[in-house]
Amino acid sequence: MSNFHLLFYIRKQKNYKGGAMSIYMRITVNGKRADISVGRDCDPAKWNSHAGRAIGTKEEIGALKHKHGGGKK
Repeated sequence: MSNFHLLFYIRKQKNYKGGAMSIYMRITVNGKRADISVGRDCDPAKWNSHAGRAIGTKEEIGALKHKHGGGKK
């Protein structure tokens, strides 16, 4: 039986000067992990690290989901 886990988090780049940060997804399967960028950015003030998602109004979250054509339409 496989053990599978997903974690979403924001990562500060080495040359970070402020503003939005990249959102990453960590996939862990049987203790082996891989981190990949989801191709979206989020303001750190609007990120809930415990829930692993952005916070805000329906419109703000919808704009984040649809920014690059992802999410439901």
